Amino acid sequence: MREHMARFTATVGYVRQLEMRSLCLWCEGKLDGGWSCNHGGQLSVDGFPDDLPLAEIGKRLRCQRSGTKGRVDVRPDWREIPGSNPLRQPTADWQR
Repeated sequence: MREHMARFTATVGYVRQLEMRSLCLWCEGKLDGGWSCNHGGQLSVDGFPDDLPLAEIGKRLRCQRSGTKGRVDVRPDWREIPGSNPLRQPTADWQR
């Protein structure tokens, strides 16, 4: 059944269609000692083209905590939807 399902690629335009303005970012890099970084951040979609996949944004970012570049999980900021309650709250330490 899965082979009949179309693959969905989330883009900046998709985030805007949801009437959201921000992305949540989570570092998938490692810290000294091999510990997962999991540093979180937030980024505005302003200035990005609609057809840009969220995964491509993650490949361009560097985590200020671990220094890892290109290993960032990027998702819509679901907190912008009323009644949402995400488990992790991002901070704002990211560089383009």
